[in-house]
Amino acid sequence: MSTVTYSKEETRVLFFCVYCRVNQTLTLAQEKLESDYERLKADEAEKSARLSELSLQMDRREQARQDLKGLEETVAKELQTLHNLRKLFVQDLQARVKKVSVYCDQVQRTE
Repeated sequence: MSTVTYSKEETRVLFFCVYCRVNQTLTLAQEKLESDYERLKADEAEKSARLSELSLQMDRREQARQDLKGLEETVAKELQTLHNLRKLFVQDLQARVKKVSVYCDQVQRTE
């Protein structure tokens, strides 16, 4: 194996070439990292906006669900009230029919 010897100028040129190559590689890597960072920042902003939108939708749905539950309870109470009124109406109607029936029986007996 033979060794190659370089002059000071050749060594400086070689080191400069290596330095330039390393610098170029680092610059490209830095540009790629900056590009990736910007892309990730944009993705994060987009996902954050989407999360806020979904959170707002979820809050609205929960509010609508609670409103619907309250409405269902009100309707159930109103239906129970109507049912009770119907029962009272039927009882009143039966009592009136009974009175009329008794009155008719009395009138027929007197004739």
